[in-house]
Amino acid sequence: MPVCPTCEFQAPAESVECPQCGTALSAPVPWSERPAVRRPVWVHMIVGAYVLLVGALTFGPVVAGFFSGNLGTFGATLLYAAVLSACGASLIAIPVRAARDLPNTQRSIWLPLLASATLAALLFLGFGFAAHEFAFGGKNAGAEENTALTAIWVALPLVWVGWAVLFGVMSLHLSPERFAGRVSKALLTGSALELLVAIPMHMVVRQRGYCCAGFGTGIGIGIGILVMLVALGPAVVFLFYRRYKQAYARRPRPE
Repeated sequence: MPVCPTCEFQAPAESVECPQCGTALSAPVPWSERPAVRRPVWVHMIVGAYVLLVGALTFGPVVAGFFSGNLGTFGATLLYAAVLSACGASLIAIPVRAARDLPNTQRSIWLPLLASATLAALLFLGFGFAAHEFAFGGKNAGAEENTALTAIWVALPLVWVGWAVLFGVMSLHLSPERFAGRVSKALLTGSALELLVAIPMHMVVRQRGYCCAGFGTGIGIGIGILVMLVALGPAVVFLFYRRYKQAYARRPRPE
């Protein structure tokens, strides 16, 4: 089905104009033959700020780990950067392919699906750490505290599998582009909810005054912020592409 370049409405195959906004529909022009268009400056500013922020949060710890002189710390930061980079690249793969007029098939959703399940499991882990410290921090609960922490780690792979199955079922009923948008919104919503819970917990725990107070809740807040930034990737790509299509739709097509 042709997609309107202005409002992105999927029109019926026989349509010559968009039923929603009236834009004339024509066969897609190859990317290499499209005229250059100028996007608004604010679009470039948003994309640039996002890239700089994500790059700093991803590779900044690697630089710090390298200069720490500790091989274990450096290896941990490399693993962190690799996982975060892989998840971010997987989430923007579908929007980028759509922007470049490359076909998105059901097979192309597997990497974004696994990355989304990983990010959702990380949100669970961050919430688990925050809730564990909120419940047991500074109370010397002993065996109960250790049992609760073990339960979090045992549940983590089950949560990952559960989200992978849920996203897999969702992908069967949606096009790859709509699937990427839904997953991005779900991760943004989940990270916002996790932050709404972890931040008050952090404020309460910090008042207890024991050693390292707020460490677990701080991890939860950090994970929530990271997942939110990674989940914003597809939204930033779609924003950049949508502005391109709106500008391109006003240009005459090459004969």
